[in-house]
Amino acid sequence: MPHELIHPTLVNEAKRGDMRSLGEALCVVCDDIGMELADVMDEFDFSGLELELAKEALSQGRYFRRLRGS
Repeated sequence: MPHELIHPTLVNEAKRGDMRSLGEALCVVCDDIGMELADVMDEFDFSGLELELAKEALSQGRYFRRLRGS
């Protein structure tokens, strides 16, 4: 299932500065499904996902989730 959520297109969008979709996908994989970010990085190394980009996208995804929840 995580492979269906994190697509290389999302990674490319994030690299261009639009991290919202990748952030939302990482929230689902890490927060809802319960995968550790390190495991996500290992599993999705084919997509060019870098650790710093993933951390930033996840942080932004969590921020937007909190905004929607308020």
